[in-house]
Amino acid sequence: MKLQHHISTISWTVANKLLYVIYGFIFLIQISILTPNDFALFALLLAINTWIFVICDSFALQLIVQYGFDTNKEKQANTYAIILHIAISIIFSIIIYVLGNQLALLFNEKRFIEVSDFLPLLSILMIPRTYFSKFIIKEQQMKSLFYIDLLFFGTFTILIIYFKVQFNYMSFKEAVYIYFLGASLSSIMARVL
Repeated sequence: MKLQHHISTISWTVANKLLYVIYGFIFLIQISILTPNDFALFALLLAINTWIFVICDSFALQLIVQYGFDTNKEKQANTYAIILHIAISIIFSIIIYVLGNQLALLFNEKRFIEVSDFLPLLSILMIPRTYFSKFIIKEQQMKSLFYIDLLFFGTFTILIIYFKVQFNYMSFKEAVYIYFLGASLSSIMARVL
């Protein structure tokens, strides 16, 4: 394996990682325009969503890579992956939704129910992005992955800067709707690519 044969893949991978670095600074801007309570709720929503999708990646999406190179098992692995991915993400988010009031009492946070109300829809919007991105990673199409993440983070960046300049304020619901939009657009792009 010679490095010069993989310069393009490495370059797009580095460019993709830079998107995360840049978005980190944009997220700081978002923090500055959210109230502490709204930021805490938004961070909690993202943390729970990330936890669910880490579980999905471990138990479902790894099948795409693990068995995806074996032509005899690829179709079956992909089918199991999507079924498990949908089941895990929906079941976990529905459990949290159903237990929203009890979790609000447990965490001593009355507004937790707002997080649990948004979680199922966010999970549904993220499923195509995460599922189809795994095929792109498997095929090492890092340029495509860059464009998916550019649309994801680019949507956030444009709208966060808009809110900062126009209002210097953003509510929890506005932050969630922006995240929904980015997740939807990047999911569509992942499916297309």
